[in-house]
Amino acid sequence: MSAVKASKDVDVLILEAMNTPELLMDYMGMPEIVVKTILWTKHTPPEAAGKVFAMAKPRLAVTFHHFNRNDTVEPMVNAVRTV
Repeated sequence: MSAVKASKDVDVLILEAMNTPELLMDYMGMPEIVVKTILWTKHTPPEAAGKVFAMAKPRLAVTFHHFNRNDTVEPMVNAVRTV
């Protein structure tokens, strides 16, 4: 069973989602290729989390495992909402 199918119409869906590549490059000082390799092979990009949320349609969607600072919340939310 897929994660989306198992999560369909749940009240709360909590999903791991790492920061955008731009935020990781800015805060961690890593080159773009390293950041994208880490993000796309070991973590969930925020846009992918948004796709899961859009397909599962939970009442409340929650992400974790990303920077939670005042200046990183808006870019993260915007990236999730692109889907």
